[in-house]
Amino acid sequence: MNEIYHLIFNNKYKNVEAQINFTLPVNLETISVLNILGRMLCDRCLCFPSKREMQAQCDKLFGADLRYGVRIYGNYTVLMIRLECLAQAYVPTDIWTQQLAFLHEIIYQPLLNEESFKEAKKLQLEAIKRKNDQPIEYAINQLLSNGAKGNSLAYSKDGDYQLVSKLCLKQIQKVYQSLFTGSIDMFLEGDFASTKARDLLKQYFPFEKKELGSVPFLLSRHEFNEIKHQREIPQTILTELYRTDTLITSEQYPAFVILNALLGGFPVSLLFEEIREKNSLCYSINSLIAPYQGGLVILTAISLDKLSKVEELIQVQLERIIAGDFSEELLATIKTMYQNSLLTYDDTSEGLLARAYENVLCDSSSKLKDVLNIIEKVTKDEVVEQAKKLQLQSRFVLEGVSNGEN
Repeated sequence: MNEIYHLIFNNKYKNVEAQINFTLPVNLETISVLNILGRMLCDRCLCFPSKREMQAQCDKLFGADLRYGVRIYGNYTVLMIRLECLAQAYVPTDIWTQQLAFLHEIIYQPLLNEESFKEAKKLQLEAIKRKNDQPIEYAINQLLSNGAKGNSLAYSKDGDYQLVSKLCLKQIQKVYQSLFTGSIDMFLEGDFASTKARDLLKQYFPFEKKELGSVPFLLSRHEFNEIKHQREIPQTILTELYRTDTLITSEQYPAFVILNALLGGFPVSLLFEEIREKNSLCYSINSLIAPYQGGLVILTAISLDKLSKVEELIQVQLERIIAGDFSEELLATIKTMYQNSLLTYDDTSEGLLARAYENVLCDSSSKLKDVLNIIEKVTKDEVVEQAKKLQLQSRFVLEGVSNGEN
């Protein structure tokens, strides 16, 4: 896909979202730097050199919302800068041009000084620490960092605490310059004047298109490993990582998605029904996939004394799917629930932007209706074949213990 500027007209809502995605090759240092840089870009710029002035400009734009995000997609990490404003039809001024002019200042005239850097660094370290203090987040990070070594799935999108603590301003400035050498995509979503939108985007953001290499980064095979830690918490967190060779770009990917939904994606899934509802062995249980790496994660919170039984029942549910021991009616229900979840997500600005960028990464032009039709055609045999590919790669258990037991 050679286009830089992606226009998504949508008059359901009163806002217009302008989002720029800067895509760079993935590594843990770059991820760590981009989190600091994202904070600094959204904090102040040369034209608005203080938080007060930045906020005043957002207020002038009728409560504009400026934010950043860092994501990992296989071989790449992405810094997203998004500015959301009211659509032109709802304000008396030329807010459309002012929105782009403000975003231009943020991108091209950043204030990357020591004061802003130190503050952003402090905030990022605190954010990483807060996440690690959350048992579920800690367990998932430990599972992936041990079970997906050598793959981008092992990296946290928030960066590494030790790396962040050692960063200096020059590293931030260097990566800022590299943003314009990588692949860049700009998205405009909402109720905008489509006749002049593309020309205005080119005027304010004269980016050059750089082609992406292969995006998916398949998990490597390695021997199964299991790690256990202890913490004074009321629940035990059990996590498992499974490997498959099915990636988001594969023709078999829709069947993999439905396999995940059947296994632990919804309240009618096998894991939820058998382990939580019928046996009352857990507080919660679900599964999720890593589409760009070919991974599936199972996550549950349980009592420590139920650990062995839950591990056993997880394997039983996988064996049931491999044996085809689930009804066509359940499969149809799962497909309908998944299609409805897609429809719901696609009815949001975030969902529309996410789908548009997924098409960029996968070099696709598929529309939601195409995806829904493909999901409808997924068969029981195809789901069974995907289940047969799953290989347990890693298990991490965060054992909940009382004070004095550890």
